[in-house]
Amino acid sequence: MNAEKFINFLYLLIFEREADADGLKNWSNELRAGKLPIEIFNIFLNSEEFKQKSVTHRYFRNNVDENQLLFKGRNRTEIQKEFDDSVDLLDLINLEDDWARFAEIIRKDHLRAKSDSEFAYFLETLYLEEDRVKSFDRFLKSYELKYSIEVLRAMNVENDAAICEVGGGNGAFSWGLMKKGFNNLHLFEPNGDFITGTGYLKSREDSQSLKVYNDLHAWHDDSLLYETIISKACIHHFGNISMVAGSIRQKMKMGGLWFAFREWFADSPSELANLMTNHPYCQQYKLYEWPSPASIYVESFEMVGLELIAIVPEGYADNSIATHHEIEPSEVAKSFTEEINDTLRNNPEETVNKFWKEYFSSKTGSSFDEKYSKPQVMIFRKVPVSI
Repeated sequence: MNAEKFINFLYLLIFEREADADGLKNWSNELRAGKLPIEIFNIFLNSEEFKQKSVTHRYFRNNVDENQLLFKGRNRTEIQKEFDDSVDLLDLINLEDDWARFAEIIRKDHLRAKSDSEFAYFLETLYLEEDRVKSFDRFLKSYELKYSIEVLRAMNVENDAAICEVGGGNGAFSWGLMKKGFNNLHLFEPNGDFITGTGYLKSREDSQSLKVYNDLHAWHDDSLLYETIISKACIHHFGNISMVAGSIRQKMKMGGLWFAFREWFADSPSELANLMTNHPYCQQYKLYEWPSPASIYVESFEMVGLELIAIVPEGYADNSIATHHEIEPSEVAKSFTEEINDTLRNNPEETVNKFWKEYFSSKTGSSFDEKYSKPQVMIFRKVPVSI
């Protein structure tokens, strides 16, 4: 592997951008002159650019020690050979969706958070801190919940609609909807842990009207069909997206809507490798995660009669739905949000057209704004299927 390729890899890994011409030239020369890769790696981590980026990517800094282990005890030839292919570096065969292991990891993280304020902040961004009362109360006031509800309202989801959140984790989203006036809510989540699953939710006196299922067959055997399905950061865990989506579709009324909030996207091998390498729990703890292009989710859903009818793009509500971004949206963002709400109410197919236009532009090498092809929300409708 040549020096330029290695330096550009570090830029993509740490700064999430291609190396600029001067940086590529200067650091490649340093590498050729004998500076070790670990030395350049550490310089990048301590740079002002990374410090600024780490404000919004704090989890990366929590994994610095693990990243540095890549370099320890190995010579330069071994390092370069391994960095020839980032996908080959990933541990894929040992990844598992193990909720018990995840719960155990979070409990250990709570201990670390007691002495590490930055790590405590990281857990808070996931609403997984130890203080569950504080976590739920904070989510209730969040822009994420506020603007998620605006999306539901724009698509005419009423308070008494039969709604089920699928794969709802700790259930804060369903509970938040209930507190905001939705009164016919169910939640299916196989993880019953007190913190990472539905345990705490079920212990709250104010959640007793929210019916919670932890068993898939019990949920599926219930005769109730839903007008609205909600998932949040869930679909990328479906091993076979079409099969799982098809089984959930069987619980929907004809014409019912599925709101897929906050999915995980990757559009290239390098992006996939970068996301999985830097995910705080994937490679370090062998927990299953898998980002895909949005088109994969869409086509897998449409294969089983779930038609894409609307997209909520990047920039809506200043990305508060997709990023746990808890700063009040700017006036420009608010204006764009109202524009999208109006489009969802009156001409939602326009957002779908923009989604596919971006997709085909990416395939033909045309320039495009990446606003609709990594959406904050994908909205599907159950349509009839006949042989």
